[in-house]
Amino acid sequence: MNAPAGDPAEHDAPSDDGNASHGDGSLRAHGSFFGRRKGHKLRAHQADLIEHLLPRLALNIANPAPLHAGELFDPAASELRLEIGFGGGEHLVAEAGAFPNHGFIGCEPYVNGMAKILAQIEAHRIGNIRLLAGDAAELLAWLPPRSLIRIDLIHPDPWPKRRHWKRRFVPFRTRASRRWRAC
Repeated sequence: MNAPAGDPAEHDAPSDDGNASHGDGSLRAHGSFFGRRKGHKLRAHQADLIEHLLPRLALNIANPAPLHAGELFDPAASELRLEIGFGGGEHLVAEAGAFPNHGFIGCEPYVNGMAKILAQIEAHRIGNIRLLAGDAAELLAWLPPRSLIRIDLIHPDPWPKRRHWKRRFVPFRTRASRRWRAC
């Protein structure tokens, strides 16, 4: 690769397992912005939620994006918001409850965080959240232009050392701005 050393957009960073490819063998063009994907072993109910509830709420970005991102929800959402790195999902669940006419997409690669938010979605019967268990940069590339009214980036730069530039999301804000609609 002949990219300048300081340009993270042109580099490919290995994922937590050292493999920079998707499950289908294709390479990521931008690298991964997150560390490990798994923590402690999931409890039986959490594993059941991952197996049964997540497939109903998960976005499949391998399919073509809808013309209007609000169509990802039933009923269609009037406004669309994105939360990147939602952790256990506390903020995302609170916002989804406060704005029931808005659609929310949560992006979190950490399996344990995904299990926690699924438990909250089930307990509170929330219907305006969709989830992506993966890389937010891929989601931003997939979404139709100007489809988001707000992006919440939780813990945007947790890697303070210079050598960790490849895991920083903030330098990629221009990708997000193409998906952001002016209010």
